[in-house]
Amino acid sequence: MSLLDVQNLEVHYPRPGHTPFKALHGVSLQVEAGASIGIVGESGCGKSTLAKAIVKLVQPSSGRIFYDGADVTALDRAGRAQYCRQVQMVFQDAMGSLNPRMTVAATLLEVLHVHRVAMPSRPEEAVAQLLEQVGLPHEAASAYPRELSGGQCQRVSLARCLALGPRVLVADEPVSALDVSVQARVLNLLRELQQRLGLALMLVSHDLAVVRTVCDYVCVLYNGRIVEQGGVTDVLERPAHAYTRELLAAVPDVDRALARRS
Repeated sequence: MSLLDVQNLEVHYPRPGHTPFKALHGVSLQVEAGASIGIVGESGCGKSTLAKAIVKLVQPSSGRIFYDGADVTALDRAGRAQYCRQVQMVFQDAMGSLNPRMTVAATLLEVLHVHRVAMPSRPEEAVAQLLEQVGLPHEAASAYPRELSGGQCQRVSLARCLALGPRVLVADEPVSALDVSVQARVLNLLRELQQRLGLALMLVSHDLAVVRTVCDYVCVLYNGRIVEQGGVTDVLERPAHAYTRELLAAVPDVDRALARRS
């Protein structure tokens, strides 16, 4: 049984006076526990909508999402709260997702309060452990977002997710706003955390080199539909769908793009 099972998901956005815009058309995919899957496609294909629907930031128009065998659409209040703790999202704009008036330590402890998780008996030690997990020094606990780089802010956002002990991370373009030199370090951290903690990872990206770096599997999304999916090596080296071939043709050398990040 898959940890996360999306079945025939549809998302329609209302447009006053017009036919609703159909962002997703019958999307189905499965994510196994501890696996990493990339969702790729051009801007506007529905990638972010899919991610937001999975973390319940967008309400699906139809279809079902199962988590660990339970129908997420039928969960009671307590079940939804538990789901939201277990399935966490890493946003593209890390700095924008952090409260500029809160220190890093306050940010990491606030998420426990919001999700009604018991506060650790030694908060300072808990914060220090979270920062260590994401490769930040203990001194970062007293910093404000404006005092951190983009890469450091993304590490803080990762630590905030980890504070809840999730089983699934949904990362929406987590490195696209970062310098190329910083991207590699954040991607390596993401891959390391995924493997060491046994997390399932769904990585949304328009960048095929990013997906090849981090993911084992890939789904290609085109106009709100999955047109191809499979092992990342099989799909990127032997694409079966014309749209996948177009994506690859737009990046003349994926391996060269990877080399720039090393």
